[in-house]
Amino acid sequence: MKPHPVLSNKANLAFYSLAWVLIIGIQTFALKQLFNFDWHYAVVDGLVYGALFYLFGIGLWFFIRFNEFQKQSTVSILIEHASSLIIIVSIWVISGIYLLSAFFSDNTEIQDFLWEAVSWRYLNGFLMYIVLILFYYLNSYYSHMQLRQKKENDLLRTLKDTEINLLRSKLNPHFLFNSLNSLHALIQIQPDKATDMLLELSDYLRFSLNQDYKKLISLDEEMLNLERYMAIETMRFGNKIHFERVGEVNCKDMKIPALILQPLLENAIKYGLQGNVDQVKITFKCHVEQGNLYLELENNYDEKTAHRKGSGTGLYTVRKRLEILFKQYHLFKVEKKSNNFRVRLIIPQNIKTDE
Repeated sequence: MKPHPVLSNKANLAFYSLAWVLIIGIQTFALKQLFNFDWHYAVVDGLVYGALFYLFGIGLWFFIRFNEFQKQSTVSILIEHASSLIIIVSIWVISGIYLLSAFFSDNTEIQDFLWEAVSWRYLNGFLMYIVLILFYYLNSYYSHMQLRQKKENDLLRTLKDTEINLLRSKLNPHFLFNSLNSLHALIQIQPDKATDMLLELSDYLRFSLNQDYKKLISLDEEMLNLERYMAIETMRFGNKIHFERVGEVNCKDMKIPALILQPLLENAIKYGLQGNVDQVKITFKCHVEQGNLYLELENNYDEKTAHRKGSGTGLYTVRKRLEILFKQYHLFKVEKKSNNFRVRLIIPQNIKTDE
């Protein structure tokens, strides 16, 4: 059930009451100036008719609640409102006449005025009824739009969470599959090394499973887990991989999406090892500029044999996560030049993500 816009909100109730105080004041002043009544009658008349319509106005909401535009035709609503207007205003006018007649039963001038001013009362009642009806419909429309906007935001948030989870499901099995294959090979030829790899893999997966893909963590935390990943890959490929970190002094406390660098490192290793490359040299750089964190991952590769079709699963995952989290589309850039492959990321530091 929809709450009453006046009774359910203290601010609206205060505003509604103040509006009627002003209306009562205007009516009192009009009776004094236009009809030359004394202040005593003018105040009582204003209070009686004002208090009656104050109460009728609150009750009008319940009529509006059951007669919304989307539920009936416009013609039907207009007919119902016309009937309601005549009935409510008539009750208001007649009730006021009888109450004031009882208060001033010995004053023939006032008795005559009450019946002579019926048309004037009806005109005032019609105007006040229309104003109240418009207020209630506008309030109902505004509340409906707010509820609709909230539902749309909730739906978008759900879709975003779903998309992030889908991206995550693509990433983890891909890495896990490769690691288990390598672990299987090591068990047969180097059992001790396989044990070390299994421990590193366990630590890495524990960290990964405990992270929220919408959460921002410090670069220092991300690099610590990246070292676990590199330890696993080094056991797989030995000296074929060289990983170097440059310029992290001013970046350690900067925030980045959790686990966003591992797909890039995996991509660099995967394509760098293809072809006639003796050693894949991977360089990680970072710096802070104008409130943004700039990250760069560069690796060499054999341009003749390493064919990069499209962006690949890892690069696509990173690009989409940045777009979803920050709602910007210029934060990811790929460059190929002279047998070097470079990925650049921009991580805004002053934008709050939806968590």
